[in-house]
Formats: sequence, structure tokens, C-alpha cells
Amino acid sequence: MGLRRHQIENLILRGPVFYWRARITVRFAAATGNGRLSLSLRLSDRKKASVVARRLNAILLQLELMPMARMSTKEQLTKIFVLEIDAMRDEIEALDRSAKRRGTLRDPEHREAEAVGRHAGTRAGTDRRHPRHSASEGRRSVDRRTRRSDGSASCSR
Repeated sequence: MGLRRHQIENLILRGPVFYWRARITVRFAAATGNGRLSLSLRLSDRKKASVVARRLNAILLQLELMPMARMSTKEQLTKIFVLEIDAMRDEIEALDRSAKRRGTLRDPEHREAEAVGRHAGTRAGTDRRHPRHSASEGRRSVDRRTRRSDGSASCSR
């Protein structure tokens, strides 16, 4: 069964909570019996869960490539992934708190403040239609338009 367009490998939704259910390859000593590792991400947001699941998938691939990690038991692998899940959840919560404290660029007032801050260092003679271009860039484009095909200028500035 192939993955759909927005489907993340090993990410499963059970009710309102996402789970990470990965297959443990036979390379690991933990692959005896049930060859799956199923852990709750304790997240209900798909975007946040997909970030955590991608990180866990990357760690699993790294562990598969390390010869010493192949001797890990299922309990050791579970502990590794639970610690990583907790660390990722803490990081996501910290980012959420920071975004709420500082506001987001989705708010019109923050977009205007960001635009003012971005253009505060430009020269006073900026083109109002294109706030990212300075006055000298505007003059150069006008100079290019007013040149004749023989290379002489049609008007002097």
C-alpha cells in the first residue's frame, strides 16, 4: 500500500490522538515477536504530529544504520523514542507560547509593523509603488527606458 500525497509514514490517527507506529526491522534484536513499536504522540493537530513523526522516522533510520544500535531491545527503543517525543512536544509548545506572546504575521498590525521595520533602513526617496526598491534603482530603470536604440539618451536627468 503506497502513501497518499499528504500522508506521513508511520503516522496513524486513533480517535482524536495521533500515534507513531513503526515497523522494527529484523536487524534489531528487538524484532522478536511483534515487530512493531506503537507510541502515542499525545497530539491532535496533524501538522504538529507530522513534524514529530518525521523526526522519529529519521531517528529510526539513523539507528538502523548504526551497528551498535542494532543490539537494542524493544524497551530501549521505546525509551529513546518516548524521550524524543517529549522533547519535540516541549519544543513545539515553546514555539507556540513564543508565537502567542509576540503575535504572528497573520495579524494586520504585525504585518504593518514588520513592513515598517524592514523598510526603516532604506533611503528617504523610495518609490511608493515598489517599497522594496530604493530611489537609485528607480532612476536606473527610468534611465534604461529613456535610451534610444542608438545608445543616446532621449532626455537628460
